[in-house]
Amino acid sequence: VLRAGFKGVGADAGNLRVTETASGAPLLIFDDAPSSFPAAVCIEPPSSVVTSPHQATARYDGAAWMLGLDSRGKVVKYPLEGFPHVLVAGGTAAGKSVWARSVIEMFRTGYRDPDTGHDAGGGFTAFISSGKPSDFATLHSAPGVAMVARDAQQTAVMVRQVRLEVERRFEAATEAKLRGDGRAFDFPPILLVLDEWGATSITLGAKHKSAEPFESDVDLILRLAREARAHVALLSQTIRKTGAGAVPGSWQANLGLTVSLGAPEAETLNNPGVFNSVTRPRAEVIGSRIAGVKGRGMVTTGSDLIEFQSFYVWSPGTTSLDNAADKKVRPPTDEVRALWEKWEPVSASVPALMPRIGIQVSGADWGNGEDGKKPDLDVVASTPTVALTDRDGKLIPTMAKYDPWSPNFAGKRSSGAVLGFDTQPAAPAESPTEPAAGDADSPVAGMTDAERKEAVRQEAIRMGLIPPDEQPTGDSPDAPDGAPPREPLGDAPVAEQPDTANEPTTPTAPKPPRKPRRGFE
Repeated sequence: VLRAGFKGVGADAGNLRVTETASGAPLLIFDDAPSSFPAAVCIEPPSSVVTSPHQATARYDGAAWMLGLDSRGKVVKYPLEGFPHVLVAGGTAAGKSVWARSVIEMFRTGYRDPDTGHDAGGGFTAFISSGKPSDFATLHSAPGVAMVARDAQQTAVMVRQVRLEVERRFEAATEAKLRGDGRAFDFPPILLVLDEWGATSITLGAKHKSAEPFESDVDLILRLAREARAHVALLSQTIRKTGAGAVPGSWQANLGLTVSLGAPEAETLNNPGVFNSVTRPRAEVIGSRIAGVKGRGMVTTGSDLIEFQSFYVWSPGTTSLDNAADKKVRPPTDEVRALWEKWEPVSASVPALMPRIGIQVSGADWGNGEDGKKPDLDVVASTPTVALTDRDGKLIPTMAKYDPWSPNFAGKRSSGAVLGFDTQPAAPAESPTEPAAGDADSPVAGMTDAERKEAVRQEAIRMGLIPPDEQPTGDSPDAPDGAPPREPLGDAPVAEQPDTANEPTTPTAPKPPRKPRRGFE
């Protein structure tokens, strides 16, 4: 009816959508205009950084998941108060890690909210895990980053520590309420980033008796952490409903905000926990259109679907203002460069509100099971942790052995050398040297080519390597002068071989072995 009415006054309402506002009033949304996005967008850095827990709690109230700009240039954001956690899907090269680093920087450093013009966020402490730790390696020592896990077992330890911190905060808040404190949960916020969830989940399940202790930790954080100001970003290439690497349905109930970067894979698209019957048809259309477009994505809360260009924010160690740097890390546009030049000094001035955390291991076998059995993940996750840095952010010398990123880490495990050649050239294969025709010590000295070949054949017969009837024909160019013609194939009698069992033999010297090449032994 509405479309017919608009058509009657000359308006195209073919893409009209009707939704509701937060108060229940009808909201008409037209998607008939073509999408228009800049090649890349960034957000303004904050005017100042957070320097105390009090400032962190003050700026927390305005913090949001700042996703980017929609097709009309409107900021796409979701307040943490209403959407404490986010589920992010994106296939290979879709930009999940770039998105995650941008979010980490906005929460670690803060940002200027384009809608309010005020500083928001900042003062968050990040705990980061990825199936590809190289994606976040440069952040491991950044102020505001408590831990970057390097493998699945370190991830289990890290998540257990976040869960324990959430429980400690509830206990502290209970005590504060008993004292009449009206702001009992004013804690500095925490961001837990679990990238490459599918790979992490599969690894933990395969190498341990069960991954259930780890999944229980994550489940508790998702259920209780909002009030304790701990927020989770769960990222995976595919959001499966069942099977290895699946995101449990109970988790999806607490991951009310879902982001899809690039074209969603079929399993993600058909997962009702990600795209329901209302959003799936449009997600399929938009997904096919944005495939391969850097930074483009979709976001849904279940009742709507918005296409956006994500914010590409400065990230220390993985972005560069150097014109000679790889184009993958340089600012993609002049507008982004201008903002990165503002971001760099602000980012570098962020102090740490919490220490970096290390794992107190006794040796490289800390995560192994007993008697060759699979280890108990609950025991692994309970490995003690220690503070690695002091209040100035400096590494405590005696704690270096507990730093997973230190070359002196007590739990370091050797994974061997990377496949490849060393710097020394491989030794060439050596060929036997043919004796010179004039060498008096050679048994073939003075022989013609045909005579030498016949001598070799006779030696092979004597050693039993070939039968004596295999001889060259008289007209063969290989046959020596006067040699008898070769017998035809068939039932010709075989000449009796002489008994050479007790005769000494002179075996042919083996060819010298090639020098082994490192990486392929």
